[in-house]
Amino acid sequence: MNLVLETARIAIKKNIPVYVVCTMRSDYIGQCAAFRGLPEYIGFSQFFVPRLKRKDLKQVIEEPAILSGNRISQRLIERLVYDIAEGVDQLPILQHALSQIWLMADHGRQEMDLIHYAMVGGMPADDLPDNELPQFNTWFDRLPAKRKNIFRRLDYIRSLKFMPVFYMKMPGSIIMPVTLEESLHNRMRNES
Repeated sequence: MNLVLETARIAIKKNIPVYVVCTMRSDYIGQCAAFRGLPEYIGFSQFFVPRLKRKDLKQVIEEPAILSGNRISQRLIERLVYDIAEGVDQLPILQHALSQIWLMADHGRQEMDLIHYAMVGGMPADDLPDNELPQFNTWFDRLPAKRKNIFRRLDYIRSLKFMPVFYMKMPGSIIMPVTLEESLHNRMRNES
């Protein structure tokens, strides 16, 4: 990091066209104070990604899939946009959800669709079209009891509707909900 900062300092002082691009989530900006000079450089030229509109979210979902040769259904795109549109930390959650959906869709060999989203816990199975429920139920019946319990917890938490839910990765490619209190407790436990 010091090499990057020193390079930027020299480039500014001597008016040399050197550009350094760093990206980070805004919740880590406070930790930049550990590096002498970094907060000043960030303050000098920072750019925050604004909240994305529906069309931007669609583009963020669809274009990488197309560019990488994967297929994604329009109804999955619409559902993801609907689910993520009002949330916080949209992009990291979306990135994680799409990664898990891609894995569930046999590493992208199948078209990513609503059933894969339900299989990773992103939506209740009851929201699937009737013709896809048997396939989901067959898959669900093969799950170990521990993973079935995670899905039951997801359904219970969704039924509360008023409770803020944050998502984190759990073993077995499941997106597991946790409350803010649980999330903070887990973070503190992992940091100690």
